[in-house]
Amino acid sequence: VGALYTLQPAIVNEGNFGDHLRLLKSPDNTAIDKRITRLLKADRSTVYPEVRSSISILASADQPINWVQLLSHMIGWNHPSRYVQKQWSRCYYSQAIISNDPKENIQ
Repeated sequence: VGALYTLQPAIVNEGNFGDHLRLLKSPDNTAIDKRITRLLKADRSTVYPEVRSSISILASADQPINWVQLLSHMIGWNHPSRYVQKQWSRCYYSQAIISNDPKENIQ
């Protein structure tokens, strides 16, 4: 994960990767939906390239990343309960609005 930080050094202390990708979601753009599906299906050997390309997209949109949470989630990626994938999925598909400004977050 440390090597990926150079792609997007902007940091946010809220949310997870599902939240971050949801902020790029739009009705006319199904590419983000396809990306999250690939991420959620990825195993330990294939998740890194998927995360790397997603970080590039987040960086191009100037979307900061919760790097501490991402590191923790990458460590837990292969947990038998798949709790990381479930959290990302819940956050991505939820209707909550998350802003980069914590004062503006609506849950």
